[in-house]
Amino acid sequence: MRKTFTTEPEALLMAAPTDRPFVEVWHEHDSWFGVRIMRARADGLITRRWIVRYRDSGGKDTKDSLGDANKGTWDAARHTALTIRAKAK
Repeated sequence: MRKTFTTEPEALLMAAPTDRPFVEVWHEHDSWFGVRIMRARADGLITRRWIVRYRDSGGKDTKDSLGDANKGTWDAARHTALTIRAKAK
């Protein structure tokens, strides 16, 4: 499985992991923005969530979920990610 993506469709079409509960895949150029892909449920549903990683004010590496990638938009998630990172600095 690829460890990076460059476009929204590419991120939304990545296969779900079969050997672990989830996998995190990061944007090729903006390594702080990514998608968490959960293993498929019994009904076949694959959950994808936009995520952001940053260092909090205490210097601790932190990851936050930005919402459902299948329902939310790429632009809104990236904007929220930028806002979170700006507040953390």
